[in-house]
Amino acid sequence: MRALFRITAGHRSLALWAGLFVLATVWVWQRYAVVTSGNNVNQLRERIGELTEVRDALLVETTTLSSRARIEAIATAHLGLQPTTDEQWKRVPEAMDTTTIEDASTADQPIAGGL
Repeated sequence: MRALFRITAGHRSLALWAGLFVLATVWVWQRYAVVTSGNNVNQLRERIGELTEVRDALLVETTTLSSRARIEAIATAHLGLQPTTDEQWKRVPEAMDTTTIEDASTADQPIAGGL
């Protein structure tokens, strides 16, 4: 049977060049993707560093603002509160305690007031 298409040297050359073009295009696209991904990774690392610094600064600020000495100073100086005495403290039952909150509220101890 006779072939419908004859493959000539020109067709082989054209197929070879087309294949090389496809390979070159894939290689260039792949290199572009690698470089872009590398840039994204570097940007994310910088952002992680910035956010870590912000977190550390916020932790220091939280510790400073929530210090007991600072809160007591503000409470006494600006709000006019006085430190609590031992008589003002009332024990709140824990979850494992058999006493209920209603039972504890009838106790004859005063409720804490002040600091």
